[in-house]
Amino acid sequence: MSRTNSAKFMGRALIALLFVLPAIVFPEPIIITGRMVPAFLGKPISSLRLVDHERNAIPFQIDQVLPDDDYICPSGKEPNIGSGKLDSADEIVFLWEDAADISEGPADSSGLKHGQRITIGHAAQKRSVYLVDDSTAALAPVRYITYDEQKETFSTPCYNGAFGKNRFHFIRAGVKDFARDSMVQLTNELRVKIYLRALWGLLPITYSENNIVCEVKRFKVGPIRLIRRGDFHLNLGLWMQGSHAAVNQLCYPDMVKVPVYVHVPIRFNSFFSRAYIEMTPVIHEQARNYSFRVPQNDIAFPLNGKAVIDTLIPINPNHGYMTV
Repeated sequence: MSRTNSAKFMGRALIALLFVLPAIVFPEPIIITGRMVPAFLGKPISSLRLVDHERNAIPFQIDQVLPDDDYICPSGKEPNIGSGKLDSADEIVFLWEDAADISEGPADSSGLKHGQRITIGHAAQKRSVYLVDDSTAALAPVRYITYDEQKETFSTPCYNGAFGKNRFHFIRAGVKDFARDSMVQLTNELRVKIYLRALWGLLPITYSENNIVCEVKRFKVGPIRLIRRGDFHLNLGLWMQGSHAAVNQLCYPDMVKVPVYVHVPIRFNSFFSRAYIEMTPVIHEQARNYSFRVPQNDIAFPLNGKAVIDTLIPINPNHGYMTV
């Protein structure tokens, strides 16, 4: 559906789940766009490398991004193809923990062939990496994420999960217990309900996950993240064709982000005055020693099973994250 024939229902919703255990340092993803390194624009992506000041390879991946914010994903039943050259919107992704402390390296990249230093700051600490145009340099053998297309499962050093058929949400997810070096089953299925009000708010209508179809059309799995691109379709009924939405699900070693781009027919606004989605994860018994938190709002609930959690929180952590 084109922008000219549609109304903007939800411009961009971002939901991120970050699984955390105390006293453990997790790999934080860092994203550099092509426009931040203009000297490399137009260079073949296959010849670019990320290294430290001693030319040690750093795990990274480069994902091409189209003008409509869609990613180039070469795998799946409907893959798309990019130019193979670095563009201004393309994303260079690596982990903070893989970058060298700024005090350990030289102040410039003069000792690196065709290299540019990239410095990143986090609190009081600064780290750096070098982007080089050198196809002879070795790639890092480390891969932080694996994905099984047939089983629709994935795993990282911090968590794992399984996706439902024709769904984007998890039907099972677990987190790493680093003290015991084992995975703890955190959730079972995720219940989804969509609430709408029709006829000027007089008629409430409820849909479940059975009315939601989200088909994965293509994907890309690299050393740093998994990108799953799908079409989200809501079967509304009422003689209306539901909206088709673009969904990009990005799974990092410690985080899941789900940007959703939704455009609905203009007459949708004539039928419905209000709409919201409720997602309820079913917490597994093994998660009783964990807690659910919304850090930016200072909200926390223990998952110990002793207290009934049935609370409507009047906040929306859009473009933020929730942690377990």
